Amino acid sequence: MAATPPNATDIIFSRIVHIHNELSDLGIFSIRVGLTITNVVIIFEYYNISIKDESMNVHELERAARVMHALAHPLRLGILQVLSEDECCVTELYEKLDCNQSTMSQHLRILEEQGLILRRRDGANRICSIRNPDILKLFECMKSHIDQIFKL
Repeated sequence: MAATPPNATDIIFSRIVHIHNELSDLGIFSIRVGLTITNVVIIFEYYNISIKDESMNVHELERAARVMHALAHPLRLGILQVLSEDECCVTELYEKLDCNQSTMSQHLRILEEQGLILRRRDGANRICSIRNPDILKLFECMKSHIDQIFKL
């Protein structure tokens, strides 16, 4: 029986896995290297690559990538870590995390745009809190990953 030549889906999937493995071996996570999530979404849509019903669809994957991108900064992770303990005003956040007000505001905006935090006014103060505590489960997963892979 002759081997069936790979179709476009197999080739694309193979390339994505290859890039992912290369980045993982180097300890790098970046959607900017090689293939961006937008490119992957376009490729999946173009070739009509199906995704299992219980998995995220391509639009949900793109949204998830934007949320993960919002998390991909040490200061923003620090903000979520502080807020995991209790809600906090912006002044307390930038004092605890040793940054200026302008920098803090920029990072809070990114987190808020991706639905990770809520901000409300309390008199002259802006109070921040975590919008969905389930996002904190990522910290447990990341800590486990770092401990297992990098053995710090």
